[in-house]
Amino acid sequence: MSIKFSCVKCRKGFTVDDSAAGKKGRCKDCGHLNQIPEESVTSPPASTSESESLPEATRNQPMYEVTSSVNGSVFGPADSATLEQWVKENRVTAQCQIKKVGTSRWVAASSVFPQLLPVTDLDATIDAIPVVGAADPTDPFANFKSESLGSNASETASMEVNPFQAGSTSQPTIVTSGEIVPTSGDIGFILSHSFEQYKKNFWPVFGAGFLFLAIVFGSSIVAESLGGLGELGEVVFAIFNMALSTFFGAGLMQVLFKAGRGEPVRIEDMFGVVDRFFPLVGYIVLVYLVFIVAALPLVLIFAALGGNNPAAIDPIVLGVGIAAFIAVISILTIFMWPGYFLIVDRKRSVLQAFSTGAAIAQKNVLQLIAVIFLSGLIAWVGILAFCIGFLFTFPFGMMIFTTSYLNMSGQISAPR
Repeated sequence: MSIKFSCVKCRKGFTVDDSAAGKKGRCKDCGHLNQIPEESVTSPPASTSESESLPEATRNQPMYEVTSSVNGSVFGPADSATLEQWVKENRVTAQCQIKKVGTSRWVAASSVFPQLLPVTDLDATIDAIPVVGAADPTDPFANFKSESLGSNASETASMEVNPFQAGSTSQPTIVTSGEIVPTSGDIGFILSHSFEQYKKNFWPVFGAGFLFLAIVFGSSIVAESLGGLGELGEVVFAIFNMALSTFFGAGLMQVLFKAGRGEPVRIEDMFGVVDRFFPLVGYIVLVYLVFIVAALPLVLIFAALGGNNPAAIDPIVLGVGIAAFIAVISILTIFMWPGYFLIVDRKRSVLQAFSTGAAIAQKNVLQLIAVIFLSGLIAWVGILAFCIGFLFTFPFGMMIFTTSYLNMSGQISAPR
């Protein structure tokens, strides 16, 4: 027996064995994660709204979008349980706004979740009282109405108490999604968004970059000043230095992820990556092994040509070999760098990061080359500025890389 169904996002048809019933599978065309039905779906309904592209399990639930209180970015869609979780995590604040997917009316988050307001401001919501026996208990909008303004007063009142309504919803700067879908990157958007977020979050981003550089270079300076460590001591210190750079590099990425998504950023976010340390170490070790395996044939060829005397190798052959080695390493780097970000971002496991990262890179080879060139150029400008400028250009360059990952993985994009 087999099950026939269509991707709920792009409508591509699939046929799978019935043993896959109830499991999840990713569409080969658009990358959407589908819930495989228990039985064949012969005539899926046409998509009529944004909520139609959601997994089957959440299709019939009311879905909402939330604006960021920082820059008006739109997050979602999310169900009511997710909204409540975001409130607990302080990701939704009183300055945010919420609307139901498929509608155009935004309301203040504080009118839906009065607990967001300070105690001194609770009197402002005194007319928003619970409605007993609301028609849809899963809809947070259905639980409030104003006695003086009628059943639609939650929306009207929110417009009155929210002076940020027009500015934060009419021109959202980015559209966000929590799902990984390899996407062709938009270089113009990447550069402009990176610059805007770097300016808006300058101090936490600059502080995180400065702390990373200070720790990594500081530990190297300490190693040089100690001297006489011996071979074993140098190996131990090299491992220690790699551990430091791995941990604080992940912390820097954590700060940049929040800035790139338009979320509130604090330098303390650097230290919330303890759970990412060992997965990152595992990924880095595997990447080194891939590099070694890729370079091994070239090393063996040179060994056969030169024997114990490398000078015996023809200079032209040597140049071609070095160029081939650099090309191989460069290609591998382009196809594996997104995996590092996927692991820090908690989106994929170590092994999954290789395949998903390669899928992202495959759609963005030219864009990645452009990003590497621009980031390197920015870094050199900082170095030429008496090296002090590097303290400012380094975090900006990393902001460009992070925004590239978020955009190329389909997590943020410019509003259409």
